[in-house]
Amino acid sequence: MTSHQVVCLQSIFLRPLRHSQIEDIWASSMTAISANVINGHNAMTRKRTTELVDDYQNHVTRYGYCSIVDCRKIGQHLELSVKGCCNYAELYVAMLPENRGNAVFSMDEYVRKARSGIPPEGHTQNDLRSNNLARERNKMAMWWQGFAEVTRNCLLLSTIKGVNRYFKTEYTFLKVWWLVSIWLLFALAVVQVREAFREYYSHDTTIKLRTSGLGDTGAMLPITFPTSTLCNMKPVHGTKQEEELVDYFVQLNKNISDMINQSKDTISDTYTFSELTKASAFFQFLGTEKAKKYGQPHENFLIDCVVTTDVPGLSYKCADVAIVSTVQIATYFSCVHIRITREVFEAIRPRKISAILHLNDDDSFIVPGTKVLESDVQESGAIVTLSSQSQIPDDTYESIRIQPGTNNVINMALSLRMRLENPYGDCIRDPASNMSFAYTSSVIPYTKQSCEEACRQNEITRACRCFSAATRAVFDQNQTQDMFCGGAYSTFDERFKTLRCSIEATKAVERKCSSVCPWECEELLVDTSISSSIWPRDAQQVSFYNAYIEGKSFAGRYDAYRDIRNEYLNTRNASAALHKLRKETAIPRTFAKVELTLSKLEVSVISDEIKMSELDFVTTLASLMNMYSGITLIVVVECFDYIFSLILYFFFPKNVVDDKPPRQPTSQVVTSIDL
Repeated sequence: MTSHQVVCLQSIFLRPLRHSQIEDIWASSMTAISANVINGHNAMTRKRTTELVDDYQNHVTRYGYCSIVDCRKIGQHLELSVKGCCNYAELYVAMLPENRGNAVFSMDEYVRKARSGIPPEGHTQNDLRSNNLARERNKMAMWWQGFAEVTRNCLLLSTIKGVNRYFKTEYTFLKVWWLVSIWLLFALAVVQVREAFREYYSHDTTIKLRTSGLGDTGAMLPITFPTSTLCNMKPVHGTKQEEELVDYFVQLNKNISDMINQSKDTISDTYTFSELTKASAFFQFLGTEKAKKYGQPHENFLIDCVVTTDVPGLSYKCADVAIVSTVQIATYFSCVHIRITREVFEAIRPRKISAILHLNDDDSFIVPGTKVLESDVQESGAIVTLSSQSQIPDDTYESIRIQPGTNNVINMALSLRMRLENPYGDCIRDPASNMSFAYTSSVIPYTKQSCEEACRQNEITRACRCFSAATRAVFDQNQTQDMFCGGAYSTFDERFKTLRCSIEATKAVERKCSSVCPWECEELLVDTSISSSIWPRDAQQVSFYNAYIEGKSFAGRYDAYRDIRNEYLNTRNASAALHKLRKETAIPRTFAKVELTLSKLEVSVISDEIKMSELDFVTTLASLMNMYSGITLIVVVECFDYIFSLILYFFFPKNVVDDKPPRQPTSQVVTSIDL
């Protein structure tokens, strides 16, 4: 190369450059040019330098970098062998004659053969395969570089606090500081958000207590005066009936003794024997229709009943504004049921029901032995059971005992228990109730208590083919037509086994019925407080006789009070009359007064509240993310912007990348530059 100084540009690494950097091209990128070229580099025009650099930039933008691994002179041209991502790309040929020089842009035969799959002379198929693999690797590098560039541009424009500061700062320390701070605060935000998710999906609830007016509770249940059930604790009335009661228990005692002597007494048998000695067993033995004749007629039990409103001086007879009915309950044979409808309650606003009860505790029998009768036929007095109209009266566990000769004031307060449905609770809202009150056949609303009783009765019917006298709610009213489990069977042994079967069936399904019967979402409860005083006073007994006893069917038992009254009216001797009244005990022993008072016209609402609602959850997430990382909803919009930019980059690039080289010139010599 004496006449033509040829220089190979060895291992040149090219990057896309801005036009402002063109001035430094020869000094920074083409450092391998020989001294001959360096001595004459100022002879190359600035214009051609710009064109060459632009060609390099376009090439590198599409293909990455090229490394020149071989160069040789062929005629007047310089052949360059390249490797990397150039895909056998354009070959830049530099020929430097001493007087004039040409820069030639060409495709050499080496490349054309390689493109057709034929290795050039001196090369093998493996060389060609290696070049293809290198091309694919550099395509991946190009893809990643483009992806990183799009991501960087989007982050520079992001509203996330601190990100743009990281890219704009010129100090490495600050870059590290911002990077650590951003990721640390983001990690804290993730921890807090995770805790918020855990709290939200734990479905925790809180209990809220508030007071509301009767019509402002927001409940679907009717808010009205509580239903009262009044029962005489002496179940059997009448001389003949009382004698049959004694005969029944005498025979029962004999049958139990014989059975115990014949078989080993077990715990379950003992409990069954105890059930047979209760008044309810005698009721079952008699049957519903016959038992009606043994109970006390309600007109002889409830001798006076008055409803007082919140308007001073305005009162009504119970029969005029309330539904007063007789209910047969096995334990007490006959009870009085007083119910005020919602419409009447809203119309007159009742505040108190005053009832005078005639207990008729005069007995005409003597109980032989010591353990013939259970306590439910040994006591004297009355019971009062208060419930909302959606509940069934529970005379076993929720009754109030009234002592004879007393005035009992029962202050009532309504409370509404409101529960949440799944997933925050296990209540059921507005179930289609198919239950009815066993004693009256009337349809009753769904409650957990009534559902459990009806469930237990289903099992008793299936296992024992009988009806339990303790059942107050049923799914199928036809079940009440079955014989009582303690009824009058043909033999005592059959009666005993059937009653024991019902007891065992009840125990067997206790847990099952409790689990299959969810709570009602709204439950109206009656809270009570009780106070009492001796009633009536001695001085009031004559007037009491005049007002409530004289003229009644049972007045003959109280003729002593009539005689005292007549004597006093004739003599006007008050001390003598009072002396005789103190000796008389018939009225204090057989009468009692009950005042059912609605203490206030408002309801205490006890409701389950969601600890973290959907709005609270979203607000918590927003505040946490904004506090720690400055992430707001606008970042979501920026994410769409970022995705859109990626789609444009991958599917609609400005320069389509393919395996073809740029459009070739028509001549091997592209241009010439005077040096």
